[in-house]
Amino acid sequence: MNKRRRLPRSLIIISLLAITAIIVTGIMLLNRRPKRTDYITGNGVIEATEVDLGSKVPGRILQLLTDEGQLIHRGQLIAVLDHGEQQGQVTSAKGGVTTAKQDLAQLRAGSRPQEIQSARAQYDAAVSALRQAQARLSLLQAGTRPEEIAQARATVAQARAQYSLVAAGPRPEAIAQLRAQYRQAQANVSLVRAGPRAEEIAQLAAALAQARSTAVNAETEFRRAQFLYEQGAIPGEQLDTARTQRDVAQAQVQQAQQRLLQAQHGPRTQEVQQAEAAAEAVRQQLLAAERGSRPQEIAQARAQVTAAEQRLREAINGPRPQEIQEARAAVAQATDQTRVAKAALDLAILGPRKEAIGSAKGRVEQAGGGLQTAKAALSQTKIYSPTDGRVTLRAAEPGEISAAGAPIIRFAELQTVWLRVYVPEPQVGLLKIGQRAVVTTDAFPNRQYTGTVTEINETAEFTPKNVQTREEREKLVFGVKVTVNNPNQELKPGMPGDATIYVRETHKR
Repeated sequence: MNKRRRLPRSLIIISLLAITAIIVTGIMLLNRRPKRTDYITGNGVIEATEVDLGSKVPGRILQLLTDEGQLIHRGQLIAVLDHGEQQGQVTSAKGGVTTAKQDLAQLRAGSRPQEIQSARAQYDAAVSALRQAQARLSLLQAGTRPEEIAQARATVAQARAQYSLVAAGPRPEAIAQLRAQYRQAQANVSLVRAGPRAEEIAQLAAALAQARSTAVNAETEFRRAQFLYEQGAIPGEQLDTARTQRDVAQAQVQQAQQRLLQAQHGPRTQEVQQAEAAAEAVRQQLLAAERGSRPQEIAQARAQVTAAEQRLREAINGPRPQEIQEARAAVAQATDQTRVAKAALDLAILGPRKEAIGSAKGRVEQAGGGLQTAKAALSQTKIYSPTDGRVTLRAAEPGEISAAGAPIIRFAELQTVWLRVYVPEPQVGLLKIGQRAVVTTDAFPNRQYTGTVTEINETAEFTPKNVQTREEREKLVFGVKVTVNNPNQELKPGMPGDATIYVRETHKR
Protein backbone atom coordinates (compact mmCIF):
# COMPACT_ATOMS: atom_id res chain seq x y z
CA MET A 1 0.00 0.00 0.00
CA ASN A 2 1.42 3.30 -1.16
CA LYS A 3 1.49 6.27 1.16
CA ARG A 4 0.77 9.82 -0.13
CA ARG A 5 3.41 12.44 0.22
CA ARG A 6 2.25 15.43 2.26
CA LEU A 7 3.36 18.82 0.91
CA PRO A 8 5.06 21.17 3.27
CA ARG A 9 2.74 23.72 4.92
CA SER A 10 4.77 26.67 3.75
CA LEU A 11 4.41 25.59 0.15
CA ILE A 12 0.63 25.42 0.49
CA ILE A 13 0.50 28.95 1.90
CA ILE A 14 2.63 30.26 -0.94
CA SER A 15 0.38 28.59 -3.49
CA LEU A 16 -2.80 30.13 -1.99
CA LEU A 17 -1.23 33.57 -2.01
CA ALA A 18 -0.27 33.18 -5.66
CA ILE A 19 -3.75 32.09 -6.62
CA THR A 20 -5.24 35.03 -4.70
CA ALA A 21 -2.93 37.44 -6.51
CA ILE A 22 -3.93 36.01 -9.86
CA ILE A 23 -7.63 36.43 -9.04
CA VAL A 24 -7.24 40.04 -7.86
CA THR A 25 -5.18 40.87 -10.95
CA GLY A 26 -7.87 39.36 -13.17
CA ILE A 27 -10.57 41.38 -11.49
CA MET A 28 -8.59 44.56 -11.92
CA LEU A 29 -7.99 43.78 -15.54
CA LEU A 30 -11.67 43.09 -16.07
CA ASN A 31 -12.57 46.43 -14.49
CA ARG A 32 -10.20 48.20 -16.89
CA ARG A 33 -11.81 46.67 -20.02
CA PRO A 34 -14.51 48.75 -21.74
CA LYS A 35 -18.04 47.95 -20.58
CA ARG A 36 -20.76 47.64 -23.22
CA THR A 37 -24.09 49.40 -22.45
CA ASP A 38 -26.94 48.14 -24.70
CA TYR A 39 -29.92 49.86 -23.07
CA ILE A 40 -31.01 52.55 -20.65
CA THR A 41 -34.02 52.19 -18.36
CA GLY A 42 -36.33 54.74 -16.85
CA ASN A 43 -39.82 55.11 -15.49
CA GLY A 44 -42.57 57.66 -15.76
CA VAL A 45 -46.29 58.10 -16.25
CA ILE A 46 -48.26 57.44 -19.43
CA GLU A 47 -49.47 60.66 -21.05
CA ALA A 48 -51.65 61.34 -24.09
CA THR A 49 -52.52 64.32 -26.28
CA GLU A 50 -55.75 65.94 -25.04
CA VAL A 51 -57.84 67.95 -27.47
CA ASP A 52 -60.49 70.54 -26.57
CA LEU A 53 -63.25 70.21 -29.15
CA GLY A 54 -65.60 73.15 -29.73
CA SER A 55 -67.25 75.23 -32.45
CA LYS A 56 -66.12 78.37 -34.29
CA VAL A 57 -69.60 79.86 -33.89
CA PRO A 58 -71.58 80.52 -30.71
CA GLY A 59 -74.89 78.80 -30.14
CA ARG A 60 -77.14 76.90 -27.78
CA ILE A 61 -76.25 73.21 -27.41
CA LEU A 62 -79.20 71.10 -28.52
CA GLN A 63 -77.60 67.66 -28.25
CA LEU A 64 -74.42 66.31 -26.65
CA LEU A 65 -73.97 62.71 -27.75
CA THR A 66 -70.99 61.59 -25.64
CA ASP A 67 -70.23 60.97 -21.96
CA GLU A 68 -67.01 61.07 -20.00
CA GLY A 69 -65.00 57.90 -20.47
CA GLN A 70 -66.76 57.01 -23.72
CA LEU A 71 -64.67 55.89 -26.67
CA ILE A 72 -65.25 58.00 -29.80
CA HIS A 73 -64.21 57.41 -33.40
CA ARG A 74 -63.09 59.62 -36.26
CA GLY A 75 -66.06 61.33 -37.96
CA GLN A 76 -68.49 60.57 -35.12
CA LEU A 77 -71.12 63.24 -34.39
CA ILE A 78 -70.33 64.74 -31.01
CA ALA A 79 -72.67 67.71 -30.52
CA VAL A 80 -75.41 69.65 -32.31
CA LEU A 81 -75.92 73.42 -31.86
CA ASP A 82 -78.95 75.52 -32.68
CA HIS A 83 -78.53 76.48 -36.34
CA GLY A 84 -81.53 78.73 -36.98
CA GLU A 85 -79.47 81.90 -37.32
CA GLN A 86 -76.84 80.24 -39.51
CA GLN A 87 -79.52 78.73 -41.76
CA GLY A 88 -81.03 82.20 -42.19
CA GLN A 89 -77.61 83.56 -43.12
CA VAL A 90 -77.20 80.83 -45.74
CA THR A 91 -80.62 81.61 -47.21
CA SER A 92 -79.82 85.33 -47.28
CA ALA A 93 -76.43 84.67 -48.87
CA LYS A 94 -78.04 82.49 -51.55
CA GLY A 95 -80.40 85.35 -52.35
CA GLY A 96 -77.44 87.71 -52.59
CA VAL A 97 -75.68 85.37 -55.01
CA THR A 98 -78.81 85.08 -57.16
CA THR A 99 -79.26 88.85 -57.23
CA ALA A 100 -75.60 89.47 -58.11
CA LYS A 101 -75.71 86.90 -60.92
CA GLN A 102 -78.90 88.42 -62.32
CA ASP A 103 -77.35 91.89 -62.25
CA LEU A 104 -74.28 90.58 -64.07
CA ALA A 105 -76.44 88.80 -66.66
CA GLN A 106 -78.45 91.98 -67.15
CA LEU A 107 -75.31 94.03 -67.76
CA ARG A 108 -73.92 91.45 -70.18
CA ALA A 109 -77.20 91.37 -72.09
CA GLY A 110 -77.04 95.15 -72.60
CA SER A 111 -79.95 97.58 -72.66
CA ARG A 112 -83.36 96.17 -73.56
CA PRO A 113 -85.40 97.79 -76.35
CA GLN A 114 -87.92 98.91 -73.74
CA GLU A 115 -85.19 100.71 -71.77
CA ILE A 116 -83.95 102.48 -74.89
CA GLN A 117 -87.51 103.42 -75.78
CA SER A 118 -88.12 104.75 -72.25
CA ALA A 119 -84.88 106.79 -72.34
CA ARG A 120 -85.85 108.19 -75.76
CA ALA A 121 -89.31 109.13 -74.44
CA GLN A 122 -87.76 110.95 -71.47
CA TYR A 123 -85.42 112.78 -73.84
CA ASP A 124 -88.34 113.79 -76.08
CA ALA A 125 -90.28 115.02 -73.03
CA ALA A 126 -87.27 117.09 -71.92
CA VAL A 127 -86.95 118.60 -75.41
CA SER A 128 -90.67 119.47 -75.41
CA ALA A 129 -90.37 121.14 -71.98
CA LEU A 130 -87.37 123.13 -73.24
CA ARG A 131 -89.31 124.35 -76.25
CA GLN A 132 -92.23 125.42 -74.07
CA ALA A 133 -89.90 127.33 -71.74
CA GLN A 134 -88.25 129.02 -74.73
CA ALA A 135 -91.65 129.91 -76.19
CA ARG A 136 -92.78 131.47 -72.91
CA LEU A 137 -89.56 133.49 -72.70
CA SER A 138 -90.09 134.71 -76.25
CA LEU A 139 -93.66 135.79 -75.45
CA LEU A 140 -92.57 137.66 -72.35
CA GLN A 141 -89.79 139.40 -74.22
CA ALA A 142 -92.20 140.33 -77.04
CA GLY A 143 -94.64 141.94 -74.57
CA THR A 144 -98.46 141.65 -74.24
CA ARG A 145 -100.46 141.28 -77.47
CA PRO A 146 -103.56 143.46 -78.19
CA GLU A 147 -105.81 140.40 -78.04
CA GLU A 148 -104.72 139.68 -74.47
CA ILE A 149 -105.43 143.28 -73.43
CA ALA A 150 -108.88 143.07 -75.02
CA GLN A 151 -109.58 139.80 -73.19
CA ALA A 152 -108.51 141.35 -69.87
CA ARG A 153 -110.86 144.29 -70.44
CA ALA A 154 -113.74 141.91 -71.16
CA THR A 155 -113.00 140.08 -67.88
CA VAL A 156 -113.12 143.41 -65.99
CA ALA A 157 -116.51 144.24 -67.53
CA GLN A 158 -117.90 140.83 -66.61
CA ALA A 159 -116.67 141.15 -63.01
CA ARG A 160 -118.23 144.59 -62.66
CA ALA A 161 -121.58 143.34 -63.99
CA GLN A 162 -121.53 140.44 -61.51
CA TYR A 163 -120.75 142.88 -58.71
CA SER A 164 -123.73 145.06 -59.71
CA LEU A 165 -126.06 142.02 -59.61
CA VAL A 166 -124.82 140.95 -56.18
CA ALA A 167 -125.07 144.44 -54.78
CA ALA A 168 -128.65 144.85 -56.11
CA GLY A 169 -129.76 141.58 -54.44
CA PRO A 170 -132.09 138.82 -55.78
CA ARG A 171 -134.92 139.67 -58.16
CA PRO A 172 -138.63 139.12 -57.26
CA GLU A 173 -138.92 136.35 -59.87
CA ALA A 174 -136.15 134.34 -58.17
CA ILE A 175 -137.82 134.77 -54.77
CA ALA A 176 -141.16 133.62 -56.21
CA GLN A 177 -139.52 130.52 -57.72
CA LEU A 178 -137.92 129.62 -54.38
CA ARG A 179 -141.30 130.00 -52.63
CA ALA A 180 -142.88 127.61 -55.12
CA GLN A 181 -140.07 125.08 -54.55
CA TYR A 182 -140.57 125.37 -50.79
CA ARG A 183 -144.31 124.67 -51.08
CA GLN A 184 -143.61 121.64 -53.23
CA ALA A 185 -141.05 120.34 -50.68
CA GLN A 186 -143.61 120.75 -47.85
CA ALA A 187 -146.17 118.80 -49.87
CA ASN A 188 -143.63 116.02 -50.41
CA VAL A 189 -143.05 115.83 -46.63
CA SER A 190 -146.81 115.44 -46.07
CA LEU A 191 -146.99 112.62 -48.66
CA VAL A 192 -144.07 110.76 -47.09
CA ARG A 193 -145.53 111.06 -43.61
CA ALA A 194 -148.99 109.83 -44.78
CA GLY A 195 -147.46 106.66 -46.23
CA PRO A 196 -148.83 104.52 -49.08
CA ARG A 197 -152.54 104.40 -49.81
CA ALA A 198 -154.75 101.31 -49.54
CA GLU A 199 -154.86 100.98 -53.31
CA GLU A 200 -151.05 100.84 -53.45
CA ILE A 201 -150.94 98.15 -50.74
CA ALA A 202 -153.56 96.10 -52.62
CA GLN A 203 -151.57 96.45 -55.82
CA LEU A 204 -148.39 95.24 -54.04
CA ALA A 205 -150.29 92.26 -52.54
CA ALA A 206 -151.51 91.28 -56.01
CA ALA A 207 -147.96 91.53 -57.34
CA LEU A 208 -146.80 89.23 -54.51
CA ALA A 209 -149.48 86.65 -55.35
CA GLN A 210 -148.49 86.76 -59.01
CA ALA A 211 -144.80 86.27 -58.08
CA ARG A 212 -145.64 83.30 -55.86
CA SER A 213 -147.67 81.68 -58.65
CA THR A 214 -144.78 82.15 -61.04
CA ALA A 215 -142.38 80.65 -58.49
CA VAL A 216 -144.60 77.57 -58.02
CA ASN A 217 -144.75 77.03 -61.78
CA ALA A 218 -140.95 77.48 -62.05
CA GLU A 219 -140.41 74.95 -59.24
CA THR A 220 -142.70 72.43 -60.96
CA GLU A 221 -140.95 72.95 -64.28
CA PHE A 222 -137.54 72.50 -62.62
CA ARG A 223 -138.53 69.20 -60.99
CA ARG A 224 -139.91 67.92 -64.29
CA ALA A 225 -136.72 68.90 -66.09
CA GLN A 226 -134.63 67.25 -63.36
CA PHE A 227 -136.58 64.01 -63.76
CA LEU A 228 -136.18 64.10 -67.55
CA TYR A 229 -132.48 64.81 -67.23
CA GLU A 230 -132.02 61.84 -64.90
CA GLN A 231 -133.81 59.70 -67.52
CA GLY A 232 -131.51 61.06 -70.23
CA ALA A 233 -134.35 62.71 -72.14
CA ILE A 234 -133.01 66.28 -72.06
CA PRO A 235 -129.49 67.77 -72.04
CA GLY A 236 -127.88 69.43 -69.03
CA GLU A 237 -128.22 72.92 -70.54
CA GLN A 238 -132.03 72.66 -70.42
CA LEU A 239 -131.86 71.59 -66.76
CA ASP A 240 -129.62 74.60 -65.96
CA THR A 241 -132.11 76.92 -67.68
CA ALA A 242 -134.98 75.53 -65.57
CA ARG A 243 -132.94 75.95 -62.40
CA THR A 244 -132.11 79.57 -63.28
CA GLN A 245 -135.78 80.37 -63.95
CA ARG A 246 -136.74 78.86 -60.59
CA ASP A 247 -134.07 80.89 -58.74
CA VAL A 248 -135.17 84.12 -60.47
CA ALA A 249 -138.83 83.48 -59.59
CA GLN A 250 -137.94 82.87 -55.93
CA ALA A 251 -135.93 86.10 -55.84
CA GLN A 252 -138.89 88.02 -57.30
CA VAL A 253 -141.11 86.60 -54.55
CA GLN A 254 -138.71 87.88 -51.90
CA GLN A 255 -138.57 91.34 -53.48
CA ALA A 256 -142.41 91.53 -53.69
CA GLN A 257 -142.69 90.49 -50.04
CA GLN A 258 -140.19 93.19 -49.05
CA ARG A 259 -142.07 95.92 -50.93
CA LEU A 260 -145.40 94.85 -49.41
CA LEU A 261 -143.96 94.82 -45.88
CA GLN A 262 -142.50 98.29 -46.36
CA ALA A 263 -145.85 99.60 -47.60
CA GLN A 264 -147.77 97.98 -44.71
CA HIS A 265 -145.36 99.37 -42.10
CA GLY A 266 -145.62 102.92 -43.50
CA PRO A 267 -142.81 105.32 -44.25
CA ARG A 268 -139.45 104.83 -42.55
CA THR A 269 -138.07 107.46 -40.22
CA GLN A 270 -135.11 107.93 -42.54
CA GLU A 271 -137.36 108.76 -45.53
CA VAL A 272 -139.28 111.33 -43.46
CA GLN A 273 -136.03 112.89 -42.26
CA GLN A 274 -134.70 113.15 -45.81
CA ALA A 275 -137.89 114.86 -47.03
CA GLU A 276 -137.83 117.29 -44.11
CA ALA A 277 -134.12 118.04 -44.72
CA ALA A 278 -134.82 118.85 -48.38
CA ALA A 279 -137.67 121.17 -47.41
CA GLU A 280 -135.46 122.88 -44.83
CA ALA A 281 -132.71 123.46 -47.40
CA VAL A 282 -135.20 125.16 -49.76
CA ARG A 283 -136.51 127.27 -46.87
CA GLN A 284 -132.99 128.47 -46.01
CA GLN A 285 -132.43 129.46 -49.64
CA LEU A 286 -135.74 131.36 -49.60
CA LEU A 287 -134.82 133.19 -46.39
CA ALA A 288 -131.41 134.13 -47.82
CA ALA A 289 -133.07 135.47 -50.99
CA GLU A 290 -135.59 137.48 -49.00
CA ARG A 291 -132.81 139.00 -46.84
CA GLY A 292 -130.81 140.00 -49.94
CA SER A 293 -127.09 139.65 -50.62
CA ARG A 294 -124.85 139.19 -47.65
CA PRO A 295 -121.90 141.52 -47.02
CA GLN A 296 -119.51 138.64 -47.61
CA GLU A 297 -120.94 137.98 -51.08
CA ILE A 298 -120.68 141.67 -51.96
CA ALA A 299 -117.07 141.80 -50.70
CA GLN A 300 -116.19 138.70 -52.72
CA ALA A 301 -117.67 140.20 -55.91
CA ARG A 302 -115.77 143.44 -55.27
CA ALA A 303 -112.52 141.44 -54.80
CA GLN A 304 -113.07 139.74 -58.16
CA VAL A 305 -113.45 143.15 -59.81
CA THR A 306 -110.22 144.37 -58.20
CA ALA A 307 -108.30 141.27 -59.35
CA ALA A 308 -109.60 141.64 -62.92
CA GLU A 309 -108.58 145.30 -63.00
CA GLN A 310 -105.09 144.37 -61.72
CA ARG A 311 -104.65 141.81 -64.50
CA LEU A 312 -105.74 144.42 -67.03
CA ARG A 313 -103.11 146.89 -65.77
CA GLU A 314 -100.42 144.16 -65.93
CA ALA A 315 -101.42 143.35 -69.51
CA ILE A 316 -101.22 147.03 -70.49
CA ASN A 317 -97.85 147.50 -68.71
CA GLY A 318 -96.33 144.30 -70.16
CA PRO A 319 -94.25 141.60 -68.37
CA ARG A 320 -92.21 142.53 -65.36
CA PRO A 321 -88.40 142.07 -65.31
CA GLN A 322 -88.82 139.42 -62.60
CA GLU A 323 -91.07 137.34 -64.87
CA ILE A 324 -88.52 137.50 -67.69
CA GLN A 325 -85.77 136.45 -65.25
CA GLU A 326 -87.86 133.52 -64.00
CA ALA A 327 -88.56 132.47 -67.60
CA ARG A 328 -84.84 132.53 -68.39
CA ALA A 329 -84.14 130.37 -65.31
CA ALA A 330 -86.81 127.91 -66.47
CA VAL A 331 -85.12 127.73 -69.90
CA ALA A 332 -81.74 127.04 -68.27
CA GLN A 333 -83.23 124.30 -66.07
CA ALA A 334 -85.00 122.69 -69.03
CA THR A 335 -81.72 122.79 -70.98
CA ASP A 336 -79.91 120.92 -68.18
CA GLN A 337 -82.68 118.32 -67.98
CA THR A 338 -82.48 117.83 -71.75
CA ARG A 339 -78.72 117.33 -71.56
CA VAL A 340 -79.12 114.71 -68.77
CA ALA A 341 -81.85 112.88 -70.70
CA LYS A 342 -79.68 112.85 -73.84
CA ALA A 343 -76.76 111.36 -71.89
CA ALA A 344 -79.05 108.67 -70.43
CA LEU A 345 -80.30 107.85 -73.94
CA ASP A 346 -76.75 107.56 -75.26
CA LEU A 347 -75.81 105.23 -72.37
CA ALA A 348 -78.86 103.07 -73.00
CA ILE A 349 -77.93 102.75 -76.69
CA LEU A 350 -74.25 102.00 -76.00
CA GLY A 351 -74.98 99.57 -73.13
CA PRO A 352 -72.97 99.08 -69.92
CA ARG A 353 -69.23 99.75 -69.81
CA LYS A 354 -66.61 97.07 -69.23
CA GLU A 355 -65.88 98.57 -65.83
CA ALA A 356 -69.51 98.10 -64.79
CA ILE A 357 -69.43 94.46 -65.91
CA GLY A 358 -66.18 93.93 -64.01
CA SER A 359 -67.70 95.48 -60.91
CA ALA A 360 -70.72 93.18 -61.26
CA LYS A 361 -68.38 90.18 -61.50
CA GLY A 362 -66.71 91.31 -58.30
CA ARG A 363 -70.09 91.50 -56.57
CA VAL A 364 -70.86 87.95 -57.72
CA GLU A 365 -67.56 86.73 -56.26
CA GLN A 366 -68.19 88.68 -53.07
CA ALA A 367 -71.65 87.18 -52.73
CA GLY A 368 -70.21 83.71 -53.39
CA GLY A 369 -67.66 84.23 -50.65
CA GLY A 370 -70.41 85.31 -48.29
CA LEU A 371 -72.33 82.15 -49.12
CA GLN A 372 -69.27 79.99 -48.45
CA THR A 373 -68.75 81.76 -45.13
CA ALA A 374 -72.39 81.23 -44.18
CA LYS A 375 -72.22 77.55 -45.14
CA ALA A 376 -69.02 77.15 -43.14
CA ALA A 377 -70.74 78.73 -40.12
CA LEU A 378 -73.70 76.38 -40.62
CA SER A 379 -71.39 73.35 -40.76
CA GLN A 380 -69.92 74.40 -37.40
CA THR A 381 -73.30 73.78 -35.73
CA LYS A 382 -72.59 70.03 -36.02
CA ILE A 383 -69.35 68.99 -34.33
CA TYR A 384 -67.62 65.76 -35.40
CA SER A 385 -64.64 64.02 -33.86
CA PRO A 386 -61.43 64.62 -35.88
CA THR A 387 -59.86 61.35 -34.70
CA ASP A 388 -60.28 58.36 -32.41
CA GLY A 389 -60.02 58.90 -28.68
CA ARG A 390 -61.68 58.73 -25.30
CA VAL A 391 -63.70 61.54 -23.69
CA THR A 392 -62.07 62.85 -20.54
CA LEU A 393 -64.28 65.89 -19.82
CA ARG A 394 -67.73 67.25 -20.71
CA ALA A 395 -67.17 71.00 -20.45
CA ALA A 396 -70.81 71.90 -21.28
CA GLU A 397 -74.30 70.43 -21.12
CA PRO A 398 -77.35 70.54 -23.44
CA GLY A 399 -79.23 73.81 -23.13
CA GLU A 400 -76.13 75.90 -22.36
CA ILE A 401 -74.92 78.58 -24.76
CA SER A 402 -71.43 77.80 -25.98
CA ALA A 403 -69.20 80.73 -26.91
CA ALA A 404 -67.16 80.69 -30.11
CA GLY A 405 -64.02 78.64 -29.56
CA ALA A 406 -65.09 77.48 -26.09
CA PRO A 407 -64.46 73.75 -25.42
CA ILE A 408 -67.52 71.51 -25.32
CA ILE A 409 -65.72 68.23 -24.69
CA ARG A 410 -62.12 67.19 -24.08
CA PHE A 411 -60.82 63.87 -25.37
CA ALA A 412 -57.50 62.08 -25.34
CA GLU A 413 -55.96 60.57 -28.48
CA LEU A 414 -55.06 57.02 -27.39
CA GLN A 415 -53.73 55.59 -30.66
CA THR A 416 -50.34 57.00 -29.72
CA VAL A 417 -49.28 57.86 -26.15
CA TRP A 418 -45.95 58.73 -24.63
CA LEU A 419 -43.86 58.15 -21.54
CA ARG A 420 -41.42 60.80 -20.26
CA VAL A 421 -38.40 59.30 -18.48
CA TYR A 422 -35.39 61.05 -16.99
CA VAL A 423 -31.87 59.92 -17.97
CA PRO A 424 -28.77 60.85 -15.90
CA GLU A 425 -26.39 63.29 -17.50
CA PRO A 426 -23.55 60.77 -18.10
CA GLN A 427 -25.90 58.59 -20.21
CA VAL A 428 -27.62 61.25 -22.28
CA GLY A 429 -24.88 61.10 -24.91
CA LEU A 430 -25.97 57.59 -25.76
CA LEU A 431 -29.47 58.71 -26.79
CA LYS A 432 -30.62 59.57 -30.30
CA ILE A 433 -33.94 60.44 -31.83
CA GLY A 434 -35.56 57.37 -33.35
CA GLN A 435 -34.02 54.75 -31.04
CA ARG A 436 -36.28 51.82 -30.28
CA ALA A 437 -37.76 51.37 -26.82
CA VAL A 438 -39.93 48.84 -25.02
CA VAL A 439 -42.48 49.98 -22.45
CA THR A 440 -44.14 47.84 -19.77
CA THR A 441 -46.76 48.73 -17.19
CA ASP A 442 -47.93 47.28 -13.91
CA ALA A 443 -51.45 46.97 -15.31
CA PHE A 444 -50.25 44.61 -18.06
CA PRO A 445 -47.01 43.09 -16.72
CA ASN A 446 -46.83 40.38 -19.39
CA ARG A 447 -47.18 42.75 -22.35
CA GLN A 448 -44.58 44.86 -24.05
CA TYR A 449 -45.33 47.95 -26.10
CA THR A 450 -43.06 49.21 -28.85
CA GLY A 451 -41.91 52.80 -28.55
CA THR A 452 -39.55 55.29 -30.14
CA VAL A 453 -37.46 58.11 -28.71
CA THR A 454 -39.07 61.25 -30.19
CA GLU A 455 -37.70 64.04 -27.99
CA ILE A 456 -34.60 64.72 -25.89
CA ASN A 457 -34.55 67.86 -23.80
CA GLU A 458 -31.79 70.32 -24.65
CA THR A 459 -31.23 71.46 -21.07
CA ALA A 460 -30.63 69.49 -17.89
CA GLU A 461 -32.82 69.67 -14.80
CA PHE A 462 -32.90 68.18 -11.37
CA THR A 463 -34.68 64.90 -11.02
CA PRO A 464 -38.41 65.53 -10.41
CA LYS A 465 -39.66 65.11 -6.86
CA ASN A 466 -41.72 62.09 -7.70
CA VAL A 467 -38.47 60.04 -7.85
CA GLN A 468 -38.35 58.06 -4.60
CA THR A 469 -34.79 58.38 -3.23
CA ARG A 470 -33.16 61.63 -2.15
CA GLU A 471 -29.93 60.71 -3.89
CA GLU A 472 -31.67 60.33 -7.24
CA ARG A 473 -33.51 63.64 -6.84
CA GLU A 474 -30.26 65.54 -6.41
CA LYS A 475 -28.86 64.38 -9.79
CA LEU A 476 -28.95 66.35 -13.01
CA VAL A 477 -31.04 64.54 -15.62
CA PHE A 478 -32.40 65.05 -19.11
CA GLY A 479 -36.07 64.45 -19.94
CA VAL A 480 -36.62 61.94 -22.75
CA LYS A 481 -39.97 61.46 -24.47
CA VAL A 482 -40.74 57.93 -25.61
CA THR A 483 -43.71 57.73 -27.98
CA VAL A 484 -45.55 54.43 -27.71
CA ASN A 485 -47.93 52.78 -30.17
CA ASN A 486 -51.21 51.94 -28.46
CA PRO A 487 -53.35 50.30 -31.17
CA ASN A 488 -55.68 48.56 -28.71
CA GLN A 489 -55.89 51.67 -26.51
CA GLU A 490 -54.93 49.65 -23.45
CA LEU A 491 -52.56 52.30 -22.10
CA LYS A 492 -54.39 55.10 -20.32
CA PRO A 493 -53.11 58.49 -19.17
CA GLY A 494 -51.86 58.32 -15.60
CA MET A 495 -50.63 54.71 -15.71
CA PRO A 496 -47.07 54.28 -14.35
CA GLY A 497 -44.73 52.62 -16.83
CA ASP A 498 -41.12 51.50 -17.33
CA ALA A 499 -39.17 52.15 -20.52
CA THR A 500 -36.13 50.30 -21.83
CA ILE A 501 -34.27 52.28 -24.51
CA TYR A 502 -31.91 50.26 -26.68
CA VAL A 503 -28.92 52.49 -27.38
CA ARG A 504 -26.39 49.84 -28.63
CA GLU A 505 -23.37 52.15 -27.98
CA THR A 506 -19.98 51.42 -26.17
CA HIS A 507 -18.69 53.61 -23.39
CA LYS A 508 -15.39 53.44 -21.44
CA ARG A 509 -15.76 53.82 -17.75
